[in-house]
Amino acid sequence: MTPLDAVAYSRAIQDVVAAHCERRGIAAVAATNQEKL
Repeated sequence: MTPLDAVAYSRAIQDVVAAHCERRGIAAVAATNQEKL
């Protein structure tokens, strides 16, 4: 694995983690909105 591959790989992981956190964040907001209703 070249250093460039390692950079691309770590960026891909960061994208996946960010997308996962974003989805969880949206779910958390939806849950709090439902509690207010």
